[in-house]
Amino acid sequence: MRKFAKVFLLFLFGQVILLNAQDVPDVNLRIGGTLQAMASYAETNQDTNQLGFGVKRARMRAYTSFTKRMKGFLQVELTNPKLLDFYMDYLLSKSVKVRIGRYKVAGVLAGPLTPHVKIDLVERARIGQEWGKRTVGGDGRDYAISALGNVGELNYFLSVHNGNGAKNIKATHKTGGKVLNNGVAVSGMLTYKPKSVKGLNVGGYYGIGNSIFNNYNSYSAHIYWEPKPVRIKAEYMAVIDKNSGTDITTNGYYVMGAYAINKNFELLARYENFDPNNNTNKDEEKLITVGASYFMFADKHTASKITAAYVMHNEDANIANNVFYVMFQYVF
Repeated sequence: MRKFAKVFLLFLFGQVILLNAQDVPDVNLRIGGTLQAMASYAETNQDTNQLGFGVKRARMRAYTSFTKRMKGFLQVELTNPKLLDFYMDYLLSKSVKVRIGRYKVAGVLAGPLTPHVKIDLVERARIGQEWGKRTVGGDGRDYAISALGNVGELNYFLSVHNGNGAKNIKATHKTGGKVLNNGVAVSGMLTYKPKSVKGLNVGGYYGIGNSIFNNYNSYSAHIYWEPKPVRIKAEYMAVIDKNSGTDITTNGYYVMGAYAINKNFELLARYENFDPNNNTNKDEEKLITVGASYFMFADKHTASKITAAYVMHNEDANIANNVFYVMFQYVF
């Protein structure tokens, strides 16, 4: 795996150097962000409840271009200050792009690859939230180099990464203070979007962790069909923890349907099944979520919206955790 990573890195670096000599400066900068404020009410079958108000996300973003081929992106979270993304893109051709930095590596659609401004029902599907926690880290991002692009209607995303988004590894000639690491993680994703079927996206992902930080195998398959006003999404994913003598598999799936009544108003529903450990009985979770979104600027900016959702959450251990959310989202 390390030999593949070296060849992959040298090839991409060589291509960037060759093309950069032909490029000319073209510097631009744009600032954007997201504000998400919410109220929630939770109830359980132990006669307890919780009512609360909070800020879910307050993010700032910077988009910049240095030449026609080279672009940069920066995103920080302000509620609990943290660098989320910082990467550089270099366009080798219309169908090949190189990305390096910290970002969402190849993975599952229900996880970080669906942008936070496009989450359908306030929260990601349960298995999508768990994917990051059990692989590269809770925010689903890692330090990596990737090749992404398309061959006709087939899109690809191949990442070689540290395998732990908290490990910012920088080689140095000095002794001491180094992060011990002699492995890498590799993740790949393929999606097929035929022009002949409007809104269809079919594909899958496979990833291998870095055995030094987290030894895992992970895979998924998805089918999204969004011909509008109807949208249908379905995805299955699994993570196999290989850090101990016994493999532990976490898996789950979801099916979501949505119908847009008009440009401003959409009804949504989602069913999920999540099993944190296939080796253990009575820990499976089933969730049914119903909700609606009102888009404030349907003709201008569909990401600014108000979403309400009610989650009916049942576990095999006879625990029910139902939650009602209302979230206001403004994107600029």
